[in-house]
Amino acid sequence: MGEMAEVKNDAVEFFEKKLGKNGKPRKGQEWTVFCAIILEAVNGSKRVVAAGTGSKCLGSTEISMNGELLHDSHAEVTCKRAFHRFILDQVRNITEGSILEEHRDLLAVKPGFKFHFFSSHPPCGDGSIAVKDQANSEPDSKRLKLDVHRTGAKCLKGDAEDGLGLGLNYHTALGAIRTKPGRGDPTSSLSCSDKLVKWNFLGWQGSLLAAILSGPIRMTSLTFCADPCFEPSIRRALQTRFGAELPQPDLCIQIVPSEFPCQKEDGLVPSPCSIIACVIKREVQIEISVDGRKQGCIKKYLHTSRARNKICRLSYSQEFVEVIRGLRKPPQDIQEVLHNKEITYQELKAISKWHTRLKGEFMNNLLNWPRGSCVKNEFKILSESSL
Repeated sequence: MGEMAEVKNDAVEFFEKKLGKNGKPRKGQEWTVFCAIILEAVNGSKRVVAAGTGSKCLGSTEISMNGELLHDSHAEVTCKRAFHRFILDQVRNITEGSILEEHRDLLAVKPGFKFHFFSSHPPCGDGSIAVKDQANSEPDSKRLKLDVHRTGAKCLKGDAEDGLGLGLNYHTALGAIRTKPGRGDPTSSLSCSDKLVKWNFLGWQGSLLAAILSGPIRMTSLTFCADPCFEPSIRRALQTRFGAELPQPDLCIQIVPSEFPCQKEDGLVPSPCSIIACVIKREVQIEISVDGRKQGCIKKYLHTSRARNKICRLSYSQEFVEVIRGLRKPPQDIQEVLHNKEITYQELKAISKWHTRLKGEFMNNLLNWPRGSCVKNEFKILSESSL
């Protein structure tokens, strides 16, 4: 069995056997996207350490200014945020079989450990625009009429626009940066094709964990369930569309047959739920999210911790601060910030010097990349007892 097939099998088995029934699509009615991150140990053994499902995101008018909502619930994002919690748990248990070790007064993944990313679907945005063959409507014609698989992701305002014509003239802005697809209130969240490019460059650990790590955590491979026609589009979207402006790290991209049980099909609607799973203390912790909050939250508990997912910005940053304060010797840069009881989420994001440098390189090389406002990250990270 090839390594990529093994990654797919491990991921799908985790979905079927570890996630239970709650939050999964209703058979014959709904579909979802599933993503997972697989840890490969030094001895070659593999196991899923983080996973997520989902295809929804909140509109731009629903942005949470205090970090309590999960704005983007696409599977790629819920999986990555679950991965942050897995790494944070490895920090918490640094002396008890962690995959991390001390490195230049910071922490790093021990040599020999690798991470693999799996997705049951091509990433929305540029990676979903692929040429397909479609027989001409005239039965006696042997000519093939070229058409494209389409994405609902919209080009940024003021940037290149799609022609929206017939066949190959529908998507004419190949390589464009896009916002996620959706109806109603438009979202400001970038497509998963764009987010994957950014994560591959900056690392998958996020800006908070970067403050205690000596360098980025990157994937060794990215595996997507898709028809073969998607391979050129996925490689374009993730590796070549920005050319020399943004050199991408070496990684293996593999396309495998679509054998996911909840695949998108005609007649099905997207599931409203997102499942978030990560390995904490060697056990799988699962949350279900709907509309950016915990599933089943009643109005009485809105704006309290009972309504928040553990991966939302507020809950995760609080957990991060708690873990770092519990370390025997936190890094000097972060010690100074943690003494401030009025610390904000934005201040935490800005601690890591190497991450800030890489982000600057990324933004300077891609001048049309949207410069998001930091206002939504200026909330204070309060203790649970003060809520």
